[in-house]
Amino acid sequence: MKKSAKKTTKKPAPKKKTSKPAPASATALTTRDKQKLLKPHRDYPDLVAALIKAWAASSREVRMADMSPAKLRALFNAAQAADQREQAARTKLEEKLQPLSDRRLMAESAMWKAVLDVNAVARAVGRSNATVASRFEFLTKALTARREAAAKEEESQAKG
Repeated sequence: MKKSAKKTTKKPAPKKKTSKPAPASATALTTRDKQKLLKPHRDYPDLVAALIKAWAASSREVRMADMSPAKLRALFNAAQAADQREQAARTKLEEKLQPLSDRRLMAESAMWKAVLDVNAVARAVGRSNATVASRFEFLTKALTARREAAAKEEESQAKG
């Protein structure tokens, strides 16, 4: 007697959500939206902490319909937590960008050295060859204008 092999199919496991969907407030703000937001003082953590303490001590006298020292503390804690998350992300991003930025700077430096070397040779040849001088005149003008602008900026900073 042969036993018939039952075919069993496993049901796929339900997919687990890997992360929460981003809240609506996490959408990117436009420049206009950012301009409309109130900007706190730079030293607001100390200021708000002192305010919460003073308000808690005077909560019977200083009352608001939709706000309390506890609600302000919750808003303060949310702002502080958001700042800490932003700073951590910014640090991580800067760590990733630093090597890329360094490589870009090195590549630009090598390229600019070559530009300056070509300019030096073209100017030397251009002294005896008018055709070469006219072909590279744009570069000489651009570099001279850049040098003059840098000198003026340096001079104005020294005076001011």
